[in-house]
Amino acid sequence: DFILNKKTIGNALKAMVETPLDGTMGVEFVHLEDSRRLEQNALYWMWMADIAKHRGHGQDEVHEWTKEHILAPLILERPIGKYQKLWSGLVADLRRAIDGMPPWEARNLESQTLRLCSTTWCNVKQFTELLNRIEQHMQSHSMRYRHPDDI
Repeated sequence: DFILNKKTIGNALKAMVETPLDGTMGVEFVHLEDSRRLEQNALYWMWMADIAKHRGHGQDEVHEWTKEHILAPLILERPIGKYQKLWSGLVADLRRAIDGMPPWEARNLESQTLRLCSTTWCNVKQFTELLNRIEQHMQSHSMRYRHPDDI
């Protein structure tokens, strides 16, 4: 998935021209309002940096924590789209399968599976909810964070 601009359109057209017409490939166009917005993504990464600074961790580490503890529960509440529904089914199957495993092993496996979810699966509405939950988390931990009005 990517946002169309002159460069990506050029790359897409080149790839389509070079692709054999054997019926095994397809192209899908999605309305921009169906995907998260660039502004939302910029705010998300700005807040990942703010949380990382507060906690003394790297942005990628905070991103992985956020996927596991904030994004995964959001998607599990109301999965939409093929990726979210497939992943939600995988999590449900995993939770049934780990019953009886040593607790530390079960938690590690569940943690790794929850981190497989992706912010790219979110539509605008879900990404807004994700940002709202991140902001609530920062407020509940008295974190200082920037807001678009501040920059």
